[in-house]
Amino acid sequence: MTQDTIVNVRPCREGLPRCVPWQAKYREGVIKLFRAVPYKAKLWDWQFESNPFGLPFTPVVLVDNDERVVGFNGVMPVRATDRGEDISVLWSCDFYLAEQWRGQGQGSVIKHELHRKAPVIMAFGISDRASHVLSHLGWGPDDSVRIF
Repeated sequence: MTQDTIVNVRPCREGLPRCVPWQAKYREGVIKLFRAVPYKAKLWDWQFESNPFGLPFTPVVLVDNDERVVGFNGVMPVRATDRGEDISVLWSCDFYLAEQWRGQGQGSVIKHELHRKAPVIMAFGISDRASHVLSHLGWGPDDSVRIF
């Protein structure tokens, strides 16, 4: 295996969830994770599947050994400008990990997989729980971005 080889299914220790490539069959499992958000199913198409740039939906999905979705990090691929250069960016949104897997490093597994997908990732309105995971991974606020 060379460094250029891309493995789509991330290996994991026995019994732990694993990251898998997005497939439409996972949609309902993701919606169940967000059951406390009554409008999530209604927002789904707009937020994830009708990208105005025509860019593909490539979220991070974490499943258990029974193929149940236990973690998710949605992404909205966008075009942005950095110092006058047009770049591809992933807008990270809707990060969630099922309660029974929290505190075991699985949130970091999701974020590491997210980092493999794009060189630049942005996030706005980060929850306290997500902020803890991100700071553990070395993320920090960009002081050049104004906070309102």
